[in-house]
Amino acid sequence: MNRLAFVAPLAALTLWGCDVQAPNTTPDPVIVPYVDPTVPDHWTPTTPTDQGPVDLDPPQAPLEGKVARRITIDQLRQSIPALFDGITWTIGTGRNAREGFDQLSGSLGEADYIQATNENLEPTPLFAKFMDDMAGDVCAKAVARDATKPEGDRVVVASDSDVAASLRFLRLKLHGIYVPAGNTEGLEPYLELHQRLFESDGANTAWIGVCVAMLTAPEMMTY
Repeated sequence: MNRLAFVAPLAALTLWGCDVQAPNTTPDPVIVPYVDPTVPDHWTPTTPTDQGPVDLDPPQAPLEGKVARRITIDQLRQSIPALFDGITWTIGTGRNAREGFDQLSGSLGEADYIQATNENLEPTPLFAKFMDDMAGDVCAKAVARDATKPEGDRVVVASDSDVAASLRFLRLKLHGIYVPAGNTEGLEPYLELHQRLFESDGANTAWIGVCVAMLTAPEMMTY
């Protein structure tokens, strides 16, 4: 067969635009379903380990949440007057009264940048002892002043007639934990403490004791 006779028809097809296209071999795109990576930010005893699965290296390492840190002295120095309407921790009486956070800052671990340049944030027994002293002083002054104020202007005893309402008020104010009205979840130990102190020493002692317990609780002293 004449070779030119075979090539000519192909050339003619090309000239007329009849190109032969190769089949499309590109695979269809894979659609990956969206997965929301966020987890609830409300702390529970099992968060975040109940939010898995999580890829860890090494795989057997436990998934831990943020490590709690002790509150600093400067944070206390600023937050206590804000929480108690200007009342703060003082040592001494009358003209000799001095702010406790300043007087005992070195013993409480605050850096003075002369002998210590790093703040000691360990929850030592000495720190716990001084925080008990601080809470007793602040709470006694706050409860005494509340007795002279109307209920809407108080900082500890929000209601004279409703103990649970006052405890909800303090729980939210000092611990950032909201307890809905009609619910006592998380308030039971404080209700029991108030009842015991009220029966033995009266209302003022009961509220001072509850205030001290809440002010020195881990929910207040760590973050």
